[in-house]
Amino acid sequence: KQAEQAIAQACYLSAWQAYGAEPMAHKGTPVVVRITCERHLPKTTPRRIESAPDMGKPDLDNVVKLVLDALNGVAYDDDTQVVRVVVSKKNRTRRDGDRTTVRVAWWNEPVQGALRI
Repeated sequence: KQAEQAIAQACYLSAWQAYGAEPMAHKGTPVVVRITCERHLPKTTPRRIESAPDMGKPDLDNVVKLVLDALNGVAYDDDTQVVRVVVSKKNRTRRDGDRTTVRVAWWNEPVQGALRI
């Protein structure tokens, strides 16, 4: 619950800072979500290793569920509006801290063609 609240609050605040408006897609509007996870290497990793694939927990499906649930009622009316999710874990590196980036896009008006993000 704490993670969901933190994601929802970050979405709300970043939308106000960027656009001066609430980040809500109207009911029935198709939504695309892109999630990128970046984590640091564990301190026990030998110094000769600069980066490694992130195959540890959390699983990507758990990350998607957390983010989509957190954005319910914040970025969109209901997560049934989400028509595409692009999610990835970047290689772990020696950077400080972990970061998850979430981008949400939607059509303001019905148009022909594809929505890309």
